[in-house]
Amino acid sequence: MFGQQKNFVIEDELIGKNYFVNSVRVQITQELINIIDNDRSVINIPIKGAKYLEFSPSNKFFIISNYQFSADKKDYPYSYFVFNAEGEKIFEYADSSPYDLPHAIYAVNDVGTLALFDPLTFQLNLIDANSKRTIKLEKEIPFEMERASFIAMRSNFVFVSASVKPTDITDNSSNVILYKIDINSLSVEKTNLELSIPTALYAGESELAAAGVKYNDSKIYHSLKLISEELKIKKEYEISAEEIYSYNGVYFTRFADKIIKLENGSTSEYKFEDGNRVIDLFVDINGIHALVKGNNKASIYKLSRNFDVDFYILLNKFESKNFTEISSAQGKYVLLQSGKTFIIN
Repeated sequence: MFGQQKNFVIEDELIGKNYFVNSVRVQITQELINIIDNDRSVINIPIKGAKYLEFSPSNKFFIISNYQFSADKKDYPYSYFVFNAEGEKIFEYADSSPYDLPHAIYAVNDVGTLALFDPLTFQLNLIDANSKRTIKLEKEIPFEMERASFIAMRSNFVFVSASVKPTDITDNSSNVILYKIDINSLSVEKTNLELSIPTALYAGESELAAAGVKYNDSKIYHSLKLISEELKIKKEYEISAEEIYSYNGVYFTRFADKIIKLENGSTSEYKFEDGNRVIDLFVDINGIHALVKGNNKASIYKLSRNFDVDFYILLNKFESKNFTEISSAQGKYVLLQSGKTFIIN
């Protein structure tokens, strides 16, 4: 492993999880949602619960989910807040979920439409500032608590990949369906992906990338499929993926200790050593930026898109190495840790 170690300084330590969108800083804690513009709080929503933030495909909108889980055996309320990239709240949607059942998975697209998919019932809700529409992707579906499902959106379509039956490594049959839902007409197309479990889904402008595993004679095979808008399989590769990224037509995935690249039909990978695991990454014009953890150490690796290591940063100044996310703002790294955000340079 090559590359020069780079020193760093901690420029700021912020309370909660903080995300940067244009000139806006979004701060979320167990107690509140705070939208900050030019160091001034412009929206403050006091609400207790576990919160998560997701961006639309082109970062034109973002959604904050809030789950008020309870130690008591009772239904818990949840809320979704949709904002545009200027930090203006477009709408919110609230409901409740049974205490012992999984909640819906969700995504927001670049026109601010929220999609909620319930893996128990295969019900899809499409919500915007003025309406809520509901469609069942399957009329009859067996009850199953441990379904794996993923959702992705474009402006006019929602895509869902979901397993149907319980996981069984001795079962060689196909178990994953990919759905394409037209947001305007609510028409549904679907295809069988010939997978046992889905592991990731990415919706590009002209094609989809769907990953999963296939059981065959009690052996596990990893697969990434490139799929046309007509839901036809274009190519299939033996690629593992916990998450799929794309930059300028090149796909990247992360899986365990590897970053894998798919470009022009060819695959290559970079494998980290010494028990390190890729926790998160992002790809931009400067290359690949990976957050890596292992053996009570945490590091940032900056690689070219050809997997040359430009430099690495050993995050040894932090008492806790429990980092979960990496991003950038104004050329500086933003690291999220439980209840804290660090900006380093």
